[in-house]
Amino acid sequence: FDLNYYEHRSEYHNKSGEIEIDVKTASRYLALLRPELIQLYARYRELENQQKQILEHKEKMSKSKTNKDQHENASEKAGAPAAETNSNEARDTDSIEIEPIEPMRIDLNVFTSYPQAENDEKQKSRQYVQQLSSYLVEVRIPHLIEDIRKCTTPVVDGDTLTRAMHSNGINMRYLP
Repeated sequence: FDLNYYEHRSEYHNKSGEIEIDVKTASRYLALLRPELIQLYARYRELENQQKQILEHKEKMSKSKTNKDQHENASEKAGAPAAETNSNEARDTDSIEIEPIEPMRIDLNVFTSYPQAENDEKQKSRQYVQQLSSYLVEVRIPHLIEDIRKCTTPVVDGDTLTRAMHSNGINMRYLP
């Protein structure tokens, strides 16, 4: 479900203020997230994970290089010859194995009165849907607007606008 749509409509909130959608009464209009958005977000999460791990690896390598340089300087001052680096060690430190992230498993009924997931999975599903909704508003829509402004995504009529929006995971209800 698209939380951006339901968030501002009080008829979809339960007594405790949380979003709860009764599919029977809301069947005339269900605001769902597009599958393209879920695919784009999964790739976005993977890239963020890779960048994070590469940055951590570089920081670790710079710290170990600093420690090694300090050790070599101390050895040289003591009169001992500096240790030669093994080319295999250098290659090993430059390579990094990216650890995969946990896959997103979303219970599509998480905001209905009959979710199928257990409490822990239900909480994760709610969190993923909230992240997807934020990603849509904070990343995908500004990205499409920027592409249209730079003319990298040419929009000449309503059909091309619709295709551009849908390929970016954006529903037409986001048109102002």
